[in-house]
Amino acid sequence: MRTGRRIAVRVRPGARRPRVGGRYEGRNGVALVVAVGAPPVDGRATAAVVSALATAFGVSSADVSLVTGAHSRDKVFDIDAPDVDERLACLLADQDAPLPRSAGGVRQRQDRSDRSDTSGRTDRTARDSAGQRG
Repeated sequence: MRTGRRIAVRVRPGARRPRVGGRYEGRNGVALVVAVGAPPVDGRATAAVVSALATAFGVSSADVSLVTGAHSRDKVFDIDAPDVDERLACLLADQDAPLPRSAGGVRQRQDRSDRSDTSGRTDRTARDSAGQRG
């Protein structure tokens, strides 16, 4: 059963990784904490919050709409999702709910061990430890 619900959100822009979880006692009452990697410039953080909330509640971004707080850290969203109340209770209680890396506008990073150096340069550490100085 899908129900719409207004949810107060406290945004933490510029985070190292996106997260949804935890509570903040803000001016709109108890708010859900959403950390996003996007900076608070030109609505990028708000767009990332919409994406993060959609992922956290298992709906599309079209089911999440901003009500108030376009230029504030304290925002209110309408979310049309199944079992909103139960999911919200879990997220408010969870202080450490990471999102998948693809959520919130975060690009997938390639693991450094998968990269191969094609420049033909030798590893400086290996060369120095072998006693060869170049």
